[in-house]
Amino acid sequence: MGQAISSCVRFPPRTLIKEDLSEAEEQRLSHFVTEIYNEAKLKHNQADLAQHEQYIRTRVVQPIIDKFNKMHPLLTVTDTLLNGSMSNGTKIEMPCEYDYMLPIALSGNKQLKISKYDNGTLFISLSTKCNHELQQLIEEEKYEYLMVKVANKKYYFNPVALKNIVHMALNGCLLELHKEKLLIYKRMKSLKYETPISTQLDEKEVILDDRTHGPCSRLRAWGPLCVTDIDLGVCLKIPDLPQTEDSFYMALPPSRELYWKKSFYEKPHIRATRLNQSHVKIIMAIKYILSQFLFHSSVHVNGAEIDLHSHALFTIVRCHQEKCQGKLSLGQCFYDTIYDVCRFHLKSITNPTAIEVHDMNLRNLQDKDCSEIHLLEKNTTSHSFTGVYGVVLYTLMRLIKFSEKSPAEYYCRYLENLTRETELEVLQQHLLQGSRKESLTREQILAEQDINTLLYNVMSTKHGIYLNVLVDTEVILSRVKIK
Repeated sequence: MGQAISSCVRFPPRTLIKEDLSEAEEQRLSHFVTEIYNEAKLKHNQADLAQHEQYIRTRVVQPIIDKFNKMHPLLTVTDTLLNGSMSNGTKIEMPCEYDYMLPIALSGNKQLKISKYDNGTLFISLSTKCNHELQQLIEEEKYEYLMVKVANKKYYFNPVALKNIVHMALNGCLLELHKEKLLIYKRMKSLKYETPISTQLDEKEVILDDRTHGPCSRLRAWGPLCVTDIDLGVCLKIPDLPQTEDSFYMALPPSRELYWKKSFYEKPHIRATRLNQSHVKIIMAIKYILSQFLFHSSVHVNGAEIDLHSHALFTIVRCHQEKCQGKLSLGQCFYDTIYDVCRFHLKSITNPTAIEVHDMNLRNLQDKDCSEIHLLEKNTTSHSFTGVYGVVLYTLMRLIKFSEKSPAEYYCRYLENLTRETELEVLQQHLLQGSRKESLTREQILAEQDINTLLYNVMSTKHGIYLNVLVDTEVILSRVKIK
């Protein structure tokens, strides 16, 4: 059983201790990455993938956009642009998620004035003396709150209202397409606790998620290869910034904030060249380990989220590629990148096995294309248990580094056990080091093996799930059954 780690005496360095790799360890890690990549990569040939994307684009997305433009001409969508992991060539396992950016015609309206704020936030306004097109948006009842009157005879273009209006408009479009028998609309419902792979849909059937996802609305639809999530995000092109036929800067509705967010778009044939083949293998291996962690995580099932979204991981790997300049082995690059990921939430204490798991980001992560944007911001609270994934990664590296066994198949088999034992240790240490109910003794905490019970007790403390916790990775490794 784990023991309580003293939280009174700490001598943490400013960062995570990084040990050197031997040649044999580099080779083991190189082999591990290659094997995980082979497990993670899409299982279909390019012709089948192209056919699948064409169906999603032409038989699902385009009819919706055509109907949207007919029902909402003032918000006309001018293009449908593939984005995300399928665009940059890092999608893993199944082609079950497609992202599309939808620029709207208002982008070209010169009476919209864009002002810049901190961290890539934008304020878009217009004068009360505006042209007929914008005046209609102000006056039409169905676009209430889209243009909010503020001081100095100006209107504020409200991105939250736009996101919500588009989301409900998609519901209306799908109802019409259902009547016309072009699609079979299964209505709006929550997709939070169900994956595309676990969803049963027949040809032409579509579901609309009842909540938005960041700047996007999410559909779930039947596809030739698999049921597929489709994220649709409206955006405004920013005309005053550089743009080409293949790339442009854009303003996106926010995830939670009240301001527009600046972002950058590149077409797939450009985006896919940003990482070389070695670093594509690395990001796909990391994403595969993350997907397995989320699949096996009891805490994630109970609603905990992870901050390290796909674009953040893509950026971390891209930054490492610039630093290594192709001079390091695949195994060393993988090791360095894992270290970079872990440093966002972990610090060493006195040796490489004892670490402090932080509930706040320890570093900034700047977007490569919009450097003023922090994808992760230092000293802001991360989604609960992002640090637990960091502990799993860190412990897995130590497991591979010091083991003589065949890497990939062996460690994939034990990832479920590693995830469980990591969550168990973190939750136990959380209760031992923080305030806890008087009814819970130290012996009861260390004896408890049910993660849901531990999580309930953690959530009942005054800290809730947010607390810096000291853990010993050697304790976790001793619990993982290795044969």
